[in-house]
Amino acid sequence: MKLKAILLAAMLGVASAGTALATTEQFQVDLVIRQPIVITEVDYLFFGEVDQGAQTVTVDAAATPGPAAGFNAHAASFTVEGQPSGSANVSVDATVDLGLSNLVSLNVTPATVSFDGGGTGTATIYVGGSVDLTAGDGPGTYSGTATLTVVYP
Repeated sequence: MKLKAILLAAMLGVASAGTALATTEQFQVDLVIRQPIVITEVDYLFFGEVDQGAQTVTVDAAATPGPAAGFNAHAASFTVEGQPSGSANVSVDATVDLGLSNLVSLNVTPATVSFDGGGTGTATIYVGGSVDLTAGDGPGTYSGTATLTVVYP
């Protein structure tokens, strides 16, 4: 019995004289709520006025169309607002149906936007495309819709 008491006292003495068996540490917890992304269409994608016949009509995804575009052609352009100094991924439907023999292929630039840090968090996006016309595509005005998606990573 004495031996048990001595061992118990020794164990308690070691536990109280040594390092603590538990400790605490405070740490910081943060949360950032990003500004919602707002897309505003500035201009629509217009392939221009072209003559009937088999040809490829292309509008570059840039501020000014390339030489293969029709008369008065222009890329679609959008102003996008988001988290200042943040970035977002950009995508557009791969194709759109205008009711022609072939689908219109679409492309977007840039694929990732960086919002300016000046407090407004704005960026500009352009959408262009290409369509292969056939001799069977008759005169007329053809239109359709596509979807632009901008999302935080």
